[in-house]
Amino acid sequence: SRDTPVTVRAAASAFALAAALFTATAYPAQSIEYRPDAKLWVIQTADFTYAMGVNERNGLQSLYWGPRIDRAQDIPAAHSLRERAAFDLSTTTTPQEYAAWGAGLYTEPDLKATFASGNRDLVLEYVDQHQTQDANSQTLEITMHDIRLPLVVHLFYRVYSGQNILERWSTIENKTKEDVVLEDAASATWSL
Repeated sequence: SRDTPVTVRAAASAFALAAALFTATAYPAQSIEYRPDAKLWVIQTADFTYAMGVNERNGLQSLYWGPRIDRAQDIPAAHSLRERAAFDLSTTTTPQEYAAWGAGLYTEPDLKATFASGNRDLVLEYVDQHQTQDANSQTLEITMHDIRLPLVVHLFYRVYSGQNILERWSTIENKTKEDVVLEDAASATWSL
């Protein structure tokens, strides 16, 4: 419906990026670091690093997921990838953090929506970010919106103290005056 946000959430255990959840060794601090100079987020746990950034098209791009990188400065800023062939658009060749069905995307999107007009073209761009922290976790919220219509996507990332877990979920908010049909909405995907 128009006024009720839809939340798509993966359970922490289903999206665990864990090597060892319970161990007697001390963990380095979990953190979510934002580098405003590069529009880059680096999420750290004891054993892995997850990074994403905003490229020159204002798209949110996956950059790294793998063994821990201790220095956030070692992760380069996001840049759209050049076309590989005459028919490969940068929207398809650039690993999008949360891809919507539009702008010539040829891969499976995270979000498929049909607007009341029948339009199915949805292109998301970065709006802003907000971070919160409590005694047990740290959370990042990234807000994106469609470039033409007021459909807003909130992406959430949470790390927990003393655990190698990254929890992700999304909330889709319809700010149009009409109903929007969500055909598919993922909580998260991985770009390989």
